[in-house]
Amino acid sequence: MLPGNQSNWPVDIEVNGKPHAVIGRGGTPSLHLAPGLYTVIGKFSWSGLPESLAIPADTGIVRLTVHGEPIKFPRIDKQGSIWLGRTEGRGSDADKGIKNSHTVTVQRRIIDEIPLQVRTRIELDVTGEQRELILGRPLLDGFIPIGITSPLPARIEPNGELRVQLRAGRHVIEIQARHPSELTGLKLPVQTPPWPSSEAWAFDARNDLRLVEISGGQAVDPSQTRVPSNWRHLPVYTVNVGEGFGFTVIRRGYPEPVPNKFTLERQLWLDFDGRGYTTQDRIDGTMTRE
Repeated sequence: MLPGNQSNWPVDIEVNGKPHAVIGRGGTPSLHLAPGLYTVIGKFSWSGLPESLAIPADTGIVRLTVHGEPIKFPRIDKQGSIWLGRTEGRGSDADKGIKNSHTVTVQRRIIDEIPLQVRTRIELDVTGEQRELILGRPLLDGFIPIGITSPLPARIEPNGELRVQLRAGRHVIEIQARHPSELTGLKLPVQTPPWPSSEAWAFDARNDLRLVEISGGQAVDPSQTRVPSNWRHLPVYTVNVGEGFGFTVIRRGYPEPVPNKFTLERQLWLDFDGRGYTTQDRIDGTMTRE
């Protein structure tokens, strides 16, 4: 997808120095290209400068110049538009006192499935200009990523580092991973700033698969942490770098299954002559043993 929409359509598009046709996809200007690396250049023709310009939601770093004046901190709203007007912070007066800073908070949901899964939630509070940053290694040792959800362009490098293109605001990145084998424990590896020195871990037990006893970590009140509200019914622990969880298996499955449960629904209809009944029985239930 390209910047623009039906009201502001890009023209004179060149891909790697050659003219290229623009197609419309759902009212959005787009290019049809084979996988590869490309440099795309285009123009807009306006009678007057619009207040904003639609851009793809997954756009990374943006450098904006209006009337020859660079906008140090361009604003991109949640609707996927970059603001071009003076009211959105053009000029040095709007930029005074704004510094590049970011804080990182990490929570993990340990899901005791088969295989063991970890959902890592990374909260970013960012101020200042758009920039690229390597946050650290979000995966625990031996885990394989199976999904990443991010409002910012982000990828996990071959060496395990998370590379993110930051812009001002509060953003949440979620990474889901699994471990290929059974584990007796988890450990939080040593990280470098800006990764925090401690994390909040929530343990999501699966007692129908196995019952485990956890050692390690410091139990905390979930309401005193920043874990999501739909995690707060789970036990939550503070885990520092170099620490983690140990698992002691108490039992697997249900060695003594619960008794069979059945319900009987019976309907009776009186015969017209009043001398007998017609019956219908419906039996529902769950069998756990023969």
